Amino acid sequence: MKSYTFTAACLIALASLAVSGATHAQSTAQVNVTGRITSGCSVNSSGVTIPLGNVSAGALPSIGDHSPTSPTQNITITCPADPTGIVMKMTGKSVNGRLDVLELTNAGGSGVANGVGVQLIYDNKPLVLNSDVAIPIAARQIPIAAHYIRLGTLSPGTADTTATLNFTFN
Repeated sequence: MKSYTFTAACLIALASLAVSGATHAQSTAQVNVTGRITSGCSVNSSGVTIPLGNVSAGALPSIGDHSPTSPTQNITITCPADPTGIVMKMTGKSVNGRLDVLELTNAGGSGVANGVGVQLIYDNKPLVLNSDVAIPIAARQIPIAAHYIRLGTLSPGTADTTATLNFTFN
């Protein structure tokens, strides 16, 4: 969400007063002001889960082959009025510099599959890490899907991953 965060600190000096010849000590108090100004648009889901289920190694016979793409899961956007632009950007951990493939959680660890990564799909194309993707202004449902992609010699195991989709509203 496009937002601006600001913090301001003010020092307030208390003036010394002389009353009936008495001297008063001077001191200060710090006031911190925090807040956020937002565009008014928001993403209604904190996350989605895309189940890929069990996929046989035989379904990925060659490097570059991918499993069937999952059904889409929708990320819902709410805006009080149409923004002038919506941009989505994926962040996460890539596999060997392949910015379109997400590394598996705990990759290289015991019980984790090898030779495979995950691609998130939007508009029938893999998302690329840290790249802006323009979303149609009228869109209120952002369909995201996923599939496995073979990268090397396969070994069985869990094949989970995570990514973050950041939305900017203008």
